[in-house]
Amino acid sequence: MIKYLFSNIDKINGFNELQSKDLSKDLKKCNSILFIPGDYDSKKYNLYKNKIVKWFRNIGINFKENYLASLDDELKTYDVIFLMGGNPVNQMDIINKIKLKTIINAAKIVIGVSAGAINLSKEVIYYNNYSEKLEIYDGIGLININVYPHFDIKDKDFEKEVKMVSMTKTLIALPNETFIKFDDEQMKFWGEYYKVENGNIIKIN
Repeated sequence: MIKYLFSNIDKINGFNELQSKDLSKDLKKCNSILFIPGDYDSKKYNLYKNKIVKWFRNIGINFKENYLASLDDELKTYDVIFLMGGNPVNQMDIINKIKLKTIINAAKIVIGVSAGAINLSKEVIYYNNYSEKLEIYDGIGLININVYPHFDIKDKDFEKEVKMVSMTKTLIALPNETFIKFDDEQMKFWGEYYKVENGNIIKIN
């Protein structure tokens, strides 16, 4: 299984040059994709799904089947699973309610963006700005690191949040342009990233 963890995908232009290069190679023979929404607003996420399918077409990936998971679906297996951004807690709730972990584990390629990348961890941790509390729960369990997307070293309020969360668990903080690829358990980073542990931030690349 190949796993991609994206901090962000440009909402206007879609995949950037580095993202496109690997995705176009790895997804070339994939025929089906299942999108897992980041919240319960199916209308909003259907529009987002259609936009992402268009971005894939722009880099030469044409899926014969594309679906958005919902609570009413009877789902099969898919070549690609795409975990969308949104609310990590609500996304994990959807995954658990319709028992998607088995389907995710059977995929050839799993892509997590923002909330989706967070939920790929064995144990998820992040600060929920809506409930103003630290969230810790069982994730999908495909990776043994904890990522924190949208990191901006110039955003001092966000930096405080990341430092606070790191007092409980070590984090890999990813700026928006950075992504990680796991291929046969080998981990490779594209772009700069930061290790945050016990309140200390170390730039790795």
